[in-house]
Amino acid sequence: MPGTSGRGSRRIIGAVVGIALILYVADAATSWTGPWVHGMLRDWFVLALYTVAAGLCVLRGIRVRADRVAWLLLGAGIALYAGGTVVFLAHNVGPSELNAPLASNALWLAFYPAAIGGVVLLVAARAPRFPLGAWLDAAAAALSLTALLAVIALPGVEHLQRKTVAAGATFPALDIILLTLSLWVLSLTRWRPHRSWVLMTVAFVLLAVADTGLALRAAAGVYVRGELVSTCYPLAMITLGLAAAQRPAPRLSEPMVSLRVLFLPGAAALTAAGLLAAYVAHPFSRLPAALAVAAICVGFIRAAGAVSEVRGLYESRRYARGFHDSALGVALVGWDMCWLRVNPALCEMLRYSADDLVGHSVLEVTYEEDLRSVEA
Repeated sequence: MPGTSGRGSRRIIGAVVGIALILYVADAATSWTGPWVHGMLRDWFVLALYTVAAGLCVLRGIRVRADRVAWLLLGAGIALYAGGTVVFLAHNVGPSELNAPLASNALWLAFYPAAIGGVVLLVAARAPRFPLGAWLDAAAAALSLTALLAVIALPGVEHLQRKTVAAGATFPALDIILLTLSLWVLSLTRWRPHRSWVLMTVAFVLLAVADTGLALRAAAGVYVRGELVSTCYPLAMITLGLAAAQRPAPRLSEPMVSLRVLFLPGAAALTAAGLLAAYVAHPFSRLPAALAVAAICVGFIRAAGAVSEVRGLYESRRYARGFHDSALGVALVGWDMCWLRVNPALCEMLRYSADDLVGHSVLEVTYEEDLRSVEA
C-alpha cells in the first residue's frame, strides 16, 4: 500500500538520521573518528543539519496554510543561523566562538527575533485570551530563569572585558526569552502539551545549555570547537525541524480555574528561594538575588490571585446548587422584565417548563386560576 510504504521510508530515513546524530555526538565527546572526520562532522555535518531543519520549517510553511507565517519565520531564522556559521567557518577564527566575526554574531542573533516572532504567532493563533494570571506566570518564570543564569554565568565571565561579557551574555539572555515562552505555552496547555510544543521546548533548552556552556568554557579558556557542548546547537535546530514535521497543534483551552495553575509560578518561586538560600550561605552578586526576590513576589501575587479565583468559583457553584435545589420558587429577571433563569420549584408552581419561561417576559405568564376564570 502506498501509505504503508511511505511510512516505512520515513522510518528508514529517521533511523539513518538518528544513527548519524548518535555518531556525531559520540565523536564530539571522544574524537574517535580521527582529526579529518572529526573536522568534517564539526563543520559540514552541522551545516547539513541546519539546512535540513530550515528546509523542514519552510516546507511546513509552504504546504500547510495553518501557521504559515510562523513556520516560515522559524525556517528563515534557522537559515540565518546557518549563514552565521558559514561566515564563521570562512573566517576560520580561533578556538573560542565568542571571538567570531561581527557578521557571524549578527546572523546568529537574527535567529532570535524570527524564532520569538514565530512562537508568538503560534500561541496567538491558539490562545483565546491571555488573562493577567498567564502574564504573571511568564514573569515569574522569566525572573527565576534569569536569576539562575546569572548565578551560573556571572562568576565565570565577570573578570573578562565588557565586550566579551556582552557577547557571551546576549545569547543566553535571548535563550531565556524563548525558554520562558515555551514553558508559558506548556502551562497554557494545562501541562498536556502537543508534541510540537514539547519538541520546541527541548530545542530551546538545548540552545540555552549550549550558549551558557560555551560562555563559561570560553571564559575559563578551555573551550575547543567541536566539543560536546557544541553538539547542542545542531541538535536544537533539528529538533525545531522535527516540531515542524508534526501535525498542527490544537487550540489552547480556556484558562482553568484551579490551584494546578500554580505549578509554573510555584516552581519559579521554589527555584528563587533555593537561590536566596544559596546567597545567604555563600553570598554572590546582588543581581541574581534581586531577581530571585522579584520572582518570589510575583509568585505570591499569582498565588493570591489563583486562590481568589478558586474561592470565587466555589462560591458561584455553591450559589448555583442552592438556586437549583431550593424548595422555594426562585428566578432571575433582567431589566427588560424577561426571565433569565428559573429553578425547578418555580417551574412546578407556574406549571411551565424552563424553556417556556427563559427569554420571555414575566407578563406573558398566565396562571391556571386566571385561565379558569376567563373560561367561566
